[in-house]
Amino acid sequence: MAKVKIQGHASGTGVFTLTSPNSNTDRTITLPDADVTLGTDATKLPLAGGALTGNVTSNSKLTINNATVQGALVGVYTGGFDTAGVVAESGIHLANSTAANTVMQMTFGLQSPAQTKAAGYIGFKNTDVTGLTKGDLIFGTRSVVTDTTPTERLRITSDGNVGIGTSSPSTSLHLKDNATAANTKLTVERSSLSYTGEYAASHCGSVTNNEFEIHTNNTLRIKIDSSGRVTMPSQPCVSARAYLGTAIPVNTVTLIPLDSERFDIGNNLASSTFTAPVTGKYLYTYTLYFVDIDNAATSLGVQVVTSNKQYEQWITPDHIANSDFSYTATSSQVADMDANDTLQYKCYTGGGSATAKIHADSMISIALIA
Repeated sequence: MAKVKIQGHASGTGVFTLTSPNSNTDRTITLPDADVTLGTDATKLPLAGGALTGNVTSNSKLTINNATVQGALVGVYTGGFDTAGVVAESGIHLANSTAANTVMQMTFGLQSPAQTKAAGYIGFKNTDVTGLTKGDLIFGTRSVVTDTTPTERLRITSDGNVGIGTSSPSTSLHLKDNATAANTKLTVERSSLSYTGEYAASHCGSVTNNEFEIHTNNTLRIKIDSSGRVTMPSQPCVSARAYLGTAIPVNTVTLIPLDSERFDIGNNLASSTFTAPVTGKYLYTYTLYFVDIDNAATSLGVQVVTSNKQYEQWITPDHIANSDFSYTATSSQVADMDANDTLQYKCYTGGGSATAKIHADSMISIALIA
């Protein structure tokens, strides 16, 4: 039968106390079948020198190195060190063998005997075990509630590259989405100003046969296809009919009615007036088919009037015709417009009789180009 011996230290004056539990159930302490000195054995938690304490002032279940962490289950006091990456100054250091691709990790999940796989983890994977080794930081989660191994979601390589959705990032930030139903997207949001931007691509860079997209406010704004063709579906642009079925009054500047829009991206045309949505350079064009022009008229002109400038085109019917005739006026120009500036198409006839009209086949267009 084993015996129990309690012996005081030859020079110590402290009192060793064993306190019975506040319970009616027996408690047992089982010692290993070997000599162990608590506080000096490197394989055991040290109990001497205040390294492991029950600091009652911290309200914690376990405090290490006299940590005072109010309410934490485990508190670690690390001192006043200010150098990151020094082992002797770390609060917790995980170490393993020098085998390649081994992982040191902390796992997270439900406390249940049925769970053998963690719901998530943070770890370090050895990638080069020569010398003092190097490796990658890895982070994983799972998207199901079954006992399934979590999937790596993010990796920071030893070279500093960050990969999301890939375990081998080749650039400073490498995003990869293995889903086939949607493109990889990067969303940038500034909540204080309600700005949200979305950058989407099936692939980017040197990869062929794929597209690159830029979205804002959940809407496609710029698309570059696999052949390098660029489209901007939200770019302000309008095409409309210019039709004046009644005779143009003589010696009167007359607004040309615009209707039957083929398209009006941004809805910037109203009441025969285009309003610039943003400051920029706008290309305008027109093809106006004038009919029944009196050859006695001394002038026939088109005026494109913006808030900043007026652009004009003129002919002199009495100099070029011996009888009434038709004429097609065409022109284009890049106009400098500020936000909320307006643009209108106007016409004018001087002298002669009021007979000239603008045929229904006439068209105008306006587009933001820069």
